[in-house]
Amino acid sequence: MTGRQRYSDYIVYVDEAGDHGPATPEFPVFVLAFCLLQKLEYADVARPIGLTVVRPGQPNRAFDLLSAKLRRSPAGVLTAWAIQRLP
Repeated sequence: MTGRQRYSDYIVYVDEAGDHGPATPEFPVFVLAFCLLQKLEYADVARPIGLTVVRPGQPNRAFDLLSAKLRRSPAGVLTAWAIQRLP
């Protein structure tokens, strides 16, 4: 490309799990997972949710606006299955 370099409108997250060696009873499978997000989607949705999980005491106006659109239980509690912190 000439002139200014153009960057992609997407972010790719790649993660793996399992044993890199031969299959064992403890880790019989190797898994490679990809997540493709538009940068605007990441900024508007994924990051505010992630910050709420990582820093629960920090004010997060973006999450406050977004939380009205997230699924809740019949009691009105934000469901935990969609927002989890994994090790």
